[in-house]
Amino acid sequence: MAEDGSSPCPPSLAWAALLHDIAKPATFTVDEEGRGHFFGHPERGAELSRKIMRRLALPEALVRDACLLIRYHDRPLRDEPASLLGQMRLLSGCGADAAPLMDLLLDLKRADALGKAPGCFSYVDEIERMRATAHALIASGAAWSLKTLALSGADLIQAGIAPGSEIGLLLNKALDAQIAGGVENERGALLTHLGLG
Repeated sequence: MAEDGSSPCPPSLAWAALLHDIAKPATFTVDEEGRGHFFGHPERGAELSRKIMRRLALPEALVRDACLLIRYHDRPLRDEPASLLGQMRLLSGCGADAAPLMDLLLDLKRADALGKAPGCFSYVDEIERMRATAHALIASGAAWSLKTLALSGADLIQAGIAPGSEIGLLLNKALDAQIAGGVENERGALLTHLGLG
């Protein structure tokens, strides 16, 4: 706890806040109408940041989390379950703990919005609505990764699927449907959705 009563800034968020726009100079372009753009700066920024942080011999988990925040800080999100669970799926794809990292991503988006023109400040309210929705999804047991899916390869084998690549395909199909809101994250419902229940 900081002296002012606030929580200290997690290191991954601090590094992401410092480096999230590092690639803007390298990606700056001007269109035919004279407007400047920074296409690809989050992805390029994550690459540059990874090199910098590794040269500083920072812990690999810290580098991973900070670079994920940088990579996705500018990705559009909506206050909808499919959008938020889809983002958490991307965050968990590299082995990160997506639930707390999602909060940090929203913190970074919030700070980024507050650092812009006052006309962007209204986005902060939207970010906080997204945070509340994400927390509700997590509390409800929604899935965003195969690890959080209420169905396993063993369940599919028990349902008659032969071991092999089809197991992974079916699990990802079930996860896609759960994220899209087409099925509840419950073993029986997922098996039924796959035509195995």
